[in-house]
Amino acid sequence: MLCKLMSVIVAVACSAPSLRAAEFFVRPDGSDSNPGSIEAPFATLAKAANSAGPGDTCYLREGVYRETLAPARSGRPGEEITFTVWQDEKVVISGADAISDWKDEGDGVLSAPMPWCLGEENQIFANGQMSSEACWPAPGASPLFQPKRAVASGGSETTLVCEEIPGGDDAWKHARLWCAGGSAWICWTLEVTGYDAASHTLTFEDAQRNWYIPRAGSLFVLKGLRSSLRAPGQWFYDATEKRLLIIPPTGADIKTLAVEAKRRSDAIDLSGLSHIRIEGIGVRAAGVRTDENSSHIVLDRLQGRYVAHADVSDVHGKSGILLHGHDILLLSSDLGYSSSSVVSVQGHDNRVINCHIHHGGYGGLWRGTVVLSGRRIVFSHNTVRHAGRDLINTHGLMESLLQYNDVSEAGWLTKDLGMFYGHNTDFANTVFRYNLVHDNHAEHCAMGIYFDHLSHNAIVHHNVIWNVGMDPTRINNPSYNCLVFNNTCRQTGLVGTFDHSKRNDLFASRYFNNIYNEPPRIDWMNVVRNACFEFGTLEGWEKTNAERAELVGGNGWGNAIVGSDKAHATGTSKYELRLGPGRDGVQQAITGLSPNVTYTLSAWFRVSDASESVALGVRNHGGGEFHLRASDTDWTRRSIEFTTGPDSTEATIYLLKSSDGAGHAWCDNVTLPLRPSADR
Repeated sequence: MLCKLMSVIVAVACSAPSLRAAEFFVRPDGSDSNPGSIEAPFATLAKAANSAGPGDTCYLREGVYRETLAPARSGRPGEEITFTVWQDEKVVISGADAISDWKDEGDGVLSAPMPWCLGEENQIFANGQMSSEACWPAPGASPLFQPKRAVASGGSETTLVCEEIPGGDDAWKHARLWCAGGSAWICWTLEVTGYDAASHTLTFEDAQRNWYIPRAGSLFVLKGLRSSLRAPGQWFYDATEKRLLIIPPTGADIKTLAVEAKRRSDAIDLSGLSHIRIEGIGVRAAGVRTDENSSHIVLDRLQGRYVAHADVSDVHGKSGILLHGHDILLLSSDLGYSSSSVVSVQGHDNRVINCHIHHGGYGGLWRGTVVLSGRRIVFSHNTVRHAGRDLINTHGLMESLLQYNDVSEAGWLTKDLGMFYGHNTDFANTVFRYNLVHDNHAEHCAMGIYFDHLSHNAIVHHNVIWNVGMDPTRINNPSYNCLVFNNTCRQTGLVGTFDHSKRNDLFASRYFNNIYNEPPRIDWMNVVRNACFEFGTLEGWEKTNAERAELVGGNGWGNAIVGSDKAHATGTSKYELRLGPGRDGVQQAITGLSPNVTYTLSAWFRVSDASESVALGVRNHGGGEFHLRASDTDWTRRSIEFTTGPDSTEATIYLLKSSDGAGHAWCDNVTLPLRPSADR
């Protein structure tokens, strides 16, 4: 009986919460020989991670920690091990180490020892900003998502031709060719085997399939040669000498130049661990790792930058913010910058809630800024912005929920993609609902929510989709049991499908009660798009004639020039349209008009002098062309009337500097009210 009682006492003691949870403190200027108190903190994360047990809390004091936080043990249910910042101090765990002992190499180049090399994962930072590897052309002001790229004039399975490539024979041998070849689905990288200067032809060994072969118009960059280290902010690693060469960024003070090189892939490693909480910590030049055996982890209020990088390979699922086990929560975090995915989710019952996830896929490879796969994943109330290709990749996602997300700015580097994109997946009634999906920048085949071939059992409803060049929602066949309903779509293309297998089979897939490209049609509303040119661009308008049309500053505060008593009618608000010199114009196609209705078209004009003229006109409306001319040097509003033909619902309106002189014409506030019709 006594033995049984002792066994019960021991069992209860082992399962009960710790009576006295410990607190440990870490500060970069501490010492690991200290007890880890607030007065005498540890110096390293490793010491704290090895000391903490279930129920304990480790407080990180302000500073940069150049090591990996890897807890030695798991917590227990109700007894998490917590790593958090002390009183909102700024804590960063960095995967990069400092480079020092600089030597002047001449021509603005500095060099310093760098005894480690991560190969294609080498990543360099100068004064806190990621630097570009030596390349041609130099990448310009937006090197990650809008880099300057050269344009091929032709190519084949093993060649690329461009007359602009500089250098003599074999000048680019052993360089890396980064190319959006063929249909520009992705950007691939291959080693250059030779260069013929006379024909401006690069050669490479690996033959590309049809869809990837370089051709006229293919965009590319050449990387990785010492000879191309010419622009400020670029670097080159000499693997033979184990030295880093860099040209400091423009304006950098060489005396205070701070250069770091990536050395570790993981800032936090929670592989195989459970019941761990990480709060408020920043990670830089490294990611957060979990694996299939990780569970019951909370990552709260993380700040992450440059979480994964590789120059050739797609490292999604290998580097970045990895949620790969089960019952993992990523909450209220700001995470960005990866050559592939920023956040990768797999496993089951994982959640990503209220996060800002951005700037992924700057390598232009297949995977999106976010990769979601696995079962019962919840992705809710997040903002996802900026991707070289897709924003949210959904291959292998089942029984999941994606809702209330704001998803935008996709397709910066490639031409055929969806902002949500998945294929060859039984989504098992995964629901996509109440998402805002907008602004796909891909030049061709820019989709919103895209289910490529063999996508089944997806439910898409109550999303708002706009500024998407092609289908707001696309289901390629064969795909079964996909439902698309109650979505609102504006400024998108039409809805279609593509048959990959010649089955022509969308069995049990349904589109119903969606609104496509139907703005409100209210009597007397102005149907001219960008009527006052206040978008800051010529969006909605097409340049004609000399194609010199541009926007210039306006003065919309009133009818008097500021600081003057002189009355002066003006255009509207910030911008006005300026045409000339010479004959120069813009035009816009108007749709949604009614047949046999008389409309009034008006605009404000002025010209630089009375010898110049400007015209307002309309054509393609089912009747003869109408226009008027004006030569007023002060702002004046002019109007014309036209009547649509018996079968006409469209018209083309235009603004034209109709004289050949060297002066200018200004136009603003174009108005075409939608008049009532018996049909509406």
